[in-house]
Amino acid sequence: MPRRVIESTTEKHMTPATVTSLVATVLLIAVSAANATEQPKDVDSASRVKLWALLDSMDQKMPLTKASFENALGVSTFEKPSQDGNGVVLRGEPFELSNDLGVSGLNLWLDRSGRFQYAGLTVHGICIRYKEVKEKYGPLIIVDTPKGHTPFDDTLVQSKQPWGSYYFVFLDIAADCLHKVTVSPRKEEGI
Repeated sequence: MPRRVIESTTEKHMTPATVTSLVATVLLIAVSAANATEQPKDVDSASRVKLWALLDSMDQKMPLTKASFENALGVSTFEKPSQDGNGVVLRGEPFELSNDLGVSGLNLWLDRSGRFQYAGLTVHGICIRYKEVKEKYGPLIIVDTPKGHTPFDDTLVQSKQPWGSYYFVFLDIAADCLHKVTVSPRKEEGI
């Protein structure tokens, strides 16, 4: 039996315009795919400046008190006894620094006599990269690394300051993005 040739209704030959259009389409698809696999581009450097200003404000008010913590963050706090019974935790409401960056988990821990123990906040929104933290706060000392148990394991790095230390937390699930910041007046002890 002879083979039947099925003819296509499309052109058998491509014109230069068709080739150019096809190449442009393939390049557009390739560039779109490459951009989709990249980390999101951050366009709002003002958000970073606001976060650094917030942390610097806490730095300048060390050792923190209820009043200085509220003033640095621009929030009111409410008191909650600490779980271990050795002091009090003052908590503040979450707020936005900009349309694409906010903070929550605002906590100030004071001992029974009202002395500053440590304070912390969680960062939400755009990715504040490890490199940016290092550029702003100098040499970072790795204090703890992920153990590989969950994607929520974290890397904890320390930046020593004259008043104590910043501790920056980067979750394993987004290892290059800042998750949490804690400040502590204790220079040599971990959190």
